[in-house]
Amino acid sequence: MLLYYDEPEALDALAKELNEEFGEAAYITKSKPYFLEVMHPEASKGQAILHLAKMFGIDRSKIIGIGDSYNDIDLIKVAGLGVAMGNAPEFIKQKADYVTRSNNEEGVRHVIEEFVLQKSTKSGSF
Repeated sequence: MLLYYDEPEALDALAKELNEEFGEAAYITKSKPYFLEVMHPEASKGQAILHLAKMFGIDRSKIIGIGDSYNDIDLIKVAGLGVAMGNAPEFIKQKADYVTRSNNEEGVRHVIEEFVLQKSTKSGSF
């Protein structure tokens, strides 16, 4: 992984340039406004969770992916239930199936209680 640290606008320009140069040969994302990450295309959180699910025989529809930043988009998109934290940027929230509470409001705990522990009382499944 290569990590660039700079002003958000400079990183946006660099990301565009790197995407034009490398295309599908690299996974380029921001983890925070000041951090730009460049990785192998199969090194995303989404690819990692799909790999683990395959290893353990877990269907993708049973995965809950929770995130709050741009490097979580792939995870949120590949999960059966993609969840954005309440403190996530609006762009991330728009990619999610569900928006939970913020990290300061125990958003992950809320998701676990709502979709895992109470699953038997819910109609249907995620």
